[in-house]
Amino acid sequence: MSDSVLSTIIGASIALIGLIVAKEGKTSEFRQQWIDGLRADIAEYVSYALQLPVGNLDTQAANECLARIRLRLNPTEKLSKELLGIVLNLTDTVGEGTASTVANMAADKVVSASQAVLKEEWKRVKRGEWKYILVLSTAVASLIISAAILFYPEIQRVIECVCHISFACPHL
Repeated sequence: MSDSVLSTIIGASIALIGLIVAKEGKTSEFRQQWIDGLRADIAEYVSYALQLPVGNLDTQAANECLARIRLRLNPTEKLSKELLGIVLNLTDTVGEGTASTVANMAADKVVSASQAVLKEEWKRVKRGEWKYILVLSTAVASLIISAAILFYPEIQRVIECVCHISFACPHL
């Protein structure tokens, strides 16, 4: 393989790595915004739900907050389904006019379930998407292989000189 082809492969690999890193950074930024938004919506909704027995509830705002929570959660993921069920249970518990201690316990369950979802999403942000990891690993491997092929003759000469332990090695 010619040096120009290998140089092109190396350049393309470096460009691909840069593109992937930039995309992953943006994806992580969006996930962090999603985490922050879900955290804020759950806090707001728990606050609304605990106001219900007192009668100071803005139902439109509470319903809007519940809708945002539903839209943020993935209905196919186990933790998200559990969280949504617990959130709806809080609504039912408080709506029945139960004692404040029972309502607070239901609110605590919402907080615990939301922490599990948020923790899982944070882990996903830290480790990156599997596609990103796969493509980045492939690009780095191709970069290393291309560089090894490109510089193989020089590496071979250095090894020959070192193995012969010749102080008068003409290749250096």
